[in-house]
Amino acid sequence: MVGFNRRHSPHTLAAKAFLEGAGGPLLVQCRVNAGDVAPGSWVNDPQSGGDRIRGELCHFVDLAGCLVERQPVGVEANGLPAKRAGDPPEDVAAIVTFEDGSIANLVYTARGDRRLPRERIEAFRGGRATVIENFSATRFFGPGAPRVHRSWRLDRGYRGELDAWLAALGTGKAAPVPFGAYATSTLATLAVGEALVAGRRAELDPDALARCLRPR
Repeated sequence: MVGFNRRHSPHTLAAKAFLEGAGGPLLVQCRVNAGDVAPGSWVNDPQSGGDRIRGELCHFVDLAGCLVERQPVGVEANGLPAKRAGDPPEDVAAIVTFEDGSIANLVYTARGDRRLPRERIEAFRGGRATVIENFSATRFFGPGAPRVHRSWRLDRGYRGELDAWLAALGTGKAAPVPFGAYATSTLATLAVGEALVAGRRAELDPDALARCLRPR
């Protein structure tokens, strides 16, 4: 378990279950109004936080992979210039493509206003759509759409992740998330940084992905 908690949120699980009833590739849109961090924050320190792509955008790369359930194959990315000299980019638009043709569009920004809810995820597949509104309400559209799923507070999956981990430890079962899923999410996140620096599409190494997926 590495802390990719949003895949364990009841909102994610409800959205995923509804979309699984439709066929074809998935289109995912994640918008993150992350807000600014203080100058010199550990988040942007290369030795501790790395930067906000590797430390924060990674959660939404993993969330998209959880919803799509296919291997990522390539990434394109563009970013705004850093607000402060010497800082890494914090405002990024990235497109992750998957082996089945699914696409995830990820928009991460530090330039918004905190009065705007932090996170909004929209997903579309085969005549169905879901909208996760800041992990407090999830709405469903299309055939068989259930009622709005609400939680009393923000539920980004922290409790669900711990519960899944403890249950696996207590029963001796396999880890709730395969190692390969976390590894491929990490490789795709690193590819975002590569594409941003190179100014061109970054292809994921199929051999590296295969090594991640080998049984351990």
